[in-house]
Amino acid sequence: WERQADPGATSAPLSCPKIWYASRTHSQLKQVVAELKKTSYRPWSVVLGSREHFCVHTSVSRYTGARQNAMCKRARDENRCPFYKGFRMGGQGKVNTSMLDIEEITQACKDKMVCPYFKCREDAKDADLLLIPYDYLINPGTRESLGVSLQNSILVFDEGHNIEKSCDH
Repeated sequence: WERQADPGATSAPLSCPKIWYASRTHSQLKQVVAELKKTSYRPWSVVLGSREHFCVHTSVSRYTGARQNAMCKRARDENRCPFYKGFRMGGQGKVNTSMLDIEEITQACKDKMVCPYFKCREDAKDADLLLIPYDYLINPGTRESLGVSLQNSILVFDEGHNIEKSCDH
């Protein structure tokens, strides 16, 4: 407030805060996206999820967890993922992830041969509204790996009474 009140202040201008909307499940986030579409509010938004939710590579998508991460890295390193190649070659501009749920993002990216996992990570850097599972905010390791900074952010926890259950896992 002091910076806003003092026109002579030399600090950087304040930016709009990011809104982090966290829910327990992706199906709940899908409902949020559907309801958001019914409004006139049109923020630049993106849903974040794991490779398990976003991977469209035929062989890599069959795995889960650390095995899937390793297979993804290997496919990228060996230039065997056409979706990652499409993402790197500028294909990310072909797909608009805003106001889409995970299934819609995955299909749109698959149609344009762009990796939905990396596309959403890239879009998250500039998004105004990020829709994510609780764990992405609660778990410091996950938060750090995603580069999530809570500075200048608004956190919304849908059904906050479920947060304790998420912390038990």
